[in-house]
Formats: sequence, C-alpha cells, structure tokens
Amino acid sequence: GKKGLMRYAELGSAVKIVELDGTIEETKDPGKEIHGELKVTRGRRLQAEFPDLKVQRKKVEGEEFSIKGVESNAEGLTVIVSFPQTLAMKNSINMLDRMQAMMQAMNCYDLEIEDKEGNVLIPFGKTSTGAGGGSSQSFGVNGNVQSRSSQYNDPDQPTVAFRFKPVQSHYIQRVTAKVVESDNNPPVTVPFTIQVTTK
Repeated sequence: GKKGLMRYAELGSAVKIVELDGTIEETKDPGKEIHGELKVTRGRRLQAEFPDLKVQRKKVEGEEFSIKGVESNAEGLTVIVSFPQTLAMKNSINMLDRMQAMMQAMNCYDLEIEDKEGNVLIPFGKTSTGAGGGSSQSFGVNGNVQSRSSQYNDPDQPTVAFRFKPVQSHYIQRVTAKVVESDNNPPVTVPFTIQVTTK
C-alpha cells in the first residue's frame, strides 16, 4: 500500500476525494474497491441549543451550559456563555495541571448563532472571562445599546465571551454552544472499504 497523507485516489476517469491520514491499498481491480484506514480521535462532544439570546441555563448529559450575558452595540454582539469543565480540567491533580487545562479548554469551546433567515453566524473572536456573581441590565435611548447579564456563583464553570458582527439580539432564532475535546489517548485505527459500482 501507499503510506502517508492521501487526499485523493483515481478511479478510472473519475476522481474520489478520500480525506484520511493513513494507508490506501491498491486493489487488483481498480474502480471496484478502495481499502484504507482512518485515524479516529476519541473524545466527547456536547452541544446545547437555546431558542434565543436570553439569559438562561440548559443541561445536556448532566452538564450545564448557561448564557450569562448579551451585549449588542454598534461595534458588534457579545455573548457570554459558561461551559462544562473539560475532561482535562476535571482530571487535573494540581494547580499547574489545572491552569494548563484551562488554557487548552479555550480551543474546545465554540458558539454559533442562527438568525431568522437561517444564516449561521460564527464569532470573530473569543476571550475567557472567568466566573463571577451579580446581574445587570441596560438599554440605550436610541436603541443602539442593549445589555443583559446574570452571573451565577459557580467558580468551576469556565466562562467565555464570544464576539460577533453587529446584529440585533431579537433577530436570533437559535444559539448553539459546543464542547468538542479529545481524551488525549492515541487515535483508534478504523479500516474501511469503499465499493464503487459502475454502469
């Protein structure tokens, strides 16, 4: 077989895209089958969907997500969300491990908002905000500034502020918060076969 990064394999006059980091074996009868291996990284994926941008909580598989604050002004929309701890944070045994796990956790957290026309908006930036307490609410006279927030006293939940392009918060129909992380174990090799039928 051919080892290394394979991005495509030729099947007669057609080209099949094969995204994998592994091995593709050439068959005696090209155009009928492609055999190969996929490297699958193990981990977990949690996803919480909210119907709007109001301050609220939701549990998924026993883990809590919270929209803790929303601020909309001429510069953009900021959504503050608290997430469940990553596995690395839960398994940290000392302060140094925990600090390292917290820094790496930023790559595991993501947020998407969908407007009423079905457009999915992706943040252009995010920052860790920590945890805190209290609540606040403010609205601008001309309607350009809107802000709602509510901080829950949970120091164990990482909180992230996501920044989006300007959009009115009432124009949002869905908010999706995600945690996607690896369990830091070696990838699992999964063999595959693609059968091609030609007419």
